[in-house]
Amino acid sequence: MMDSTIEAIKEKINYRKKVRNSRKWILGIYMAINLIIFAFSTFFIWKNDVHVLSEESPLPVSILLIGITLLAGVICMHTSIYYAKRNEILLLKTLLSIHLALITIYLLGFAWSYYTLLHIQSPGINYLFTTLAWFALNIIGGLTFSSVLLFQTHQYQIHSKNLDSILLAGAFYDFLLGLWGYLLIFMLFVIW
Repeated sequence: MMDSTIEAIKEKINYRKKVRNSRKWILGIYMAINLIIFAFSTFFIWKNDVHVLSEESPLPVSILLIGITLLAGVICMHTSIYYAKRNEILLLKTLLSIHLALITIYLLGFAWSYYTLLHIQSPGINYLFTTLAWFALNIIGGLTFSSVLLFQTHQYQIHSKNLDSILLAGAFYDFLLGLWGYLLIFMLFVIW
């Protein structure tokens, strides 16, 4: 009787390790695909010498502001990881709610800057639209990820002994922040 219970617990632990590793691999592959897409698109724009922005149509200020909002959301996510490690669930719920609000504000600002870019008359603007739309889809995926985390927090499934989901979300948002920084540097220095 005791041996079968121990075996069942060991099987459950092994299953969780396999699921955890597969989620890490899937996230890693997703990040690698995104990096390849952005690197190739950068190369093609650079190779064809396309200038999207000019003195008459500069980069909208909203793009810089939404970058700051994304940075605040990432800081909020890492602070919530800190509180999850300390089992302070109320602060964790509050910070994840603030994080969701910041990312939603980010998406609204993103839509606003996208609309602002519609008025730019440039031959390479389609590239910028496509890149920003792809990034918006990544952010929507992150918003979904954060919503699931908030739901899990309300179910008391995220605590100091079960941090896998929130650590993966933190890594995903770090990746998105790095991707946004890459996109911003590219927009400021390459396609100007």
